[in-house]
Amino acid sequence: MVDGHSISDLLKSFKNCKKSNKPNIIIAKTTKGKGIKLLENSPIWHVKKLENPNDILQAKKELEK
Repeated sequence: MVDGHSISDLLKSFKNCKKSNKPNIIIAKTTKGKGIKLLENSPIWHVKKLENPNDILQAKKELEK
């Protein structure tokens, strides 16, 4: 299992897959909404839209950090 938020870990996994002529699978552990406090690890956001303008602005600010 690799850290799905780590580009370097993912690239290493992709490189290792290329070494094989057989089918491969990469299992990546991720956190839904990572980087946005309101969304992070909150299952409700699988079905709920981010509609409140203040929440949207806050989310954008958190992602730009």
